[in-house]
Amino acid sequence: MSEFLIHVFGCLVVAVFCLFFLLLYLEYKYGGENPTRIALRAVFADYIITLEPNQMKRISSLVTQFIVTALALTSAGASAAIDGAISIVSSDPNVLLVTPVGNGQFLVKVVGKGLATLTVSGDADLGDGIRTITQAFEFEVYDGDTEADHFDLTITDILRSEDATNENAIDSSAAATS
Repeated sequence: MSEFLIHVFGCLVVAVFCLFFLLLYLEYKYGGENPTRIALRAVFADYIITLEPNQMKRISSLVTQFIVTALALTSAGASAAIDGAISIVSSDPNVLLVTPVGNGQFLVKVVGKGLATLTVSGDADLGDGIRTITQAFEFEVYDGDTEADHFDLTITDILRSEDATNENAIDSSAAATS
């Protein structure tokens, strides 16, 4: 019986070993470092924000400019190389004006209110061929002068502890008479 268990254990070890190398081969052949999508990271003041392509981004017209960085990603979300430069083009330069500043970064100036789409593209084929991938990011620039963007609290009155006690007594006597 023990020889049978040793044989089964040996077969399992060989099977796991084979599966491991099969997974490595498949990852090498089909996963690799070929980018399949592009992400944008925006820098507002000291904040770094990763922008999702399927969500509208709202920006106040009080923001004058921001920096975006284009990153090529695999389907698993890992960084990947791009052949050549990445380009970013605005659908409406009267709303967002894009200027490359180097190292995959672009300066985006907020020019006016409205809707604009930033289209990011690059060559995902690291060889002689060309396989262009593109990603669109939608923005809405709204009038920051007229729309509330935060709350402010102001203390309008201060009650001392004896005032609060008197108020509670008045409230309870009013409840008793009604």
